Amino acid sequence: MAHVKTLRNVQASRAPDGSPVHQQVLRHDYLAITRGPLVYASPLIDGFKTEETIRLPPGPPDEWLELLPLGSDGTTSVGPAIRVKLGYRSPLLLQPYFRAGGRTDGAWRLTWLLLAPAAAASAASAASSMKV
Repeated sequence: MAHVKTLRNVQASRAPDGSPVHQQVLRHDYLAITRGPLVYASPLIDGFKTEETIRLPPGPPDEWLELLPLGSDGTTSVGPAIRVKLGYRSPLLLQPYFRAGGRTDGAWRLTWLLLAPAAAASAASAASSMKV
């Protein structure tokens, strides 16, 4: 299942007439993938290339989200890998968090992927129908 969450920062102030004004000054949308009790992570380290975003392809998630059979990614560990076929770059391989390395070298493995602004709106609607 895919989860889309938004980090928003809204600045509250007052207009010259005293009425409240709320202005959004920051918005980041994130995508995370889970399957049952497993949280999936990329091999990237959290905070690495923070300016890099992903753009989800159009179409239903089963066209670009692929569950790989156990052992097909070169391992025999518990929990199958998930391949995300983005189309504009090589596929992104997600593994269960514990197999992706968890926390090694003093850094966490990336589980929340930053979405490009245009992708965020379509991802929110697709997330409700996404089954892995």
